[in-house]
Amino acid sequence: MKKINKYLYSFKIGLQNSLEYRFDFFLSIVASMFPVVVQFFVWQAVYTNSSETVINGYTFSGLMLYLVLASVVSKFVSSGFEYEIASDIKNGYLSRFIIMPISYLNYRIFRFFGQKLIHFIISLIVLFVSVTTLHGILSFDLVYGRLFIFFLVLILAVILNFMIFYALSTVSFWLIEIWGVIISSRLVINIASGGLLPLAVLGKHTESILNFFPFKYTIFFPISILLDEVSIRQVIFGILIQIFWIILIFILARIMWGLGMKKYISAGG
Repeated sequence: MKKINKYLYSFKIGLQNSLEYRFDFFLSIVASMFPVVVQFFVWQAVYTNSSETVINGYTFSGLMLYLVLASVVSKFVSSGFEYEIASDIKNGYLSRFIIMPISYLNYRIFRFFGQKLIHFIISLIVLFVSVTTLHGILSFDLVYGRLFIFFLVLILAVILNFMIFYALSTVSFWLIEIWGVIISSRLVINIASGGLLPLAVLGKHTESILNFFPFKYTIFFPISILLDEVSIRQVIFGILIQIFWIILIFILARIMWGLGMKKYISAGG
C-alpha cells in the first residue's frame, strides 16, 4: 500500500504541475492552430487550381479537418519530459532513485499521466470548439459512434509516445547534451506520425515504409478512426500493433536504461 501511495504522490505532482501551467498548455494548442491557418490558404489555392476535388484521398474540407485534429492530438500525446530525464542524469539527481525504494520509470509514468489528466480535459474543450467552428465553415461529417474507440486508441497512443521518448531519453547516459537529438527526433517523428500532414500526402511509397515504424499509431491512426477512414478489422489490427510496439519499446527501454545505469554507477553517479 505504501508503494502505491508513493506513485500516487508522483501522480499528484504531475496533476499539480499541469494545473499550474494549464493556461500555457492551452496557449500552446492555440498557437499550433496558426500553421493550420497558413495551410488553409495554401491548400485552398491548390484545390482551387486543380481539376480534382479529391487529392491524395482527401477533399479540401477533409484535409482541413484532419489538420485541426492533428494539431490537438499531437499536443495531447506529446511527452515533454526528455529534458527532465537528461537533467536528472547529467546533474546527478538520478542518484536519489538509486538509494530510494522507488522505480524511476514508474515515477515518470505516474507523473506523466497526472499531467495528461488536465491536458485531456483542455484538449477536449479545444477540439469541440474547433470542430464546431469548422462545421459552420466546411462541409464534413464526423462518425460520433467511433468516439469511444478513438479515446481508447488515443490512450494507447499516449502510452506508446511515452515509451518512444522514454527510450530516446536513455541516450543521455552517453551524450553530454541531447537537445539537438531531441529537437531533430521530434521533428522527424512529428512528420512520420502524421502530425504535420496526412501520411497519404507523402506518397504511397513513403507511407508503406512508415507502416514498419510505430509513429503513425500515435497521431495518424487515432484520427483515421475518428474520420471513419479505417474498417473495424483494421482498427482491431491497429490496436494490436499499438500494444506490440508498446511492449517492444518497453523492453528496449529497460535494456538501454540498465546499460546506462551501469555506466552511471561506474562513473560515480
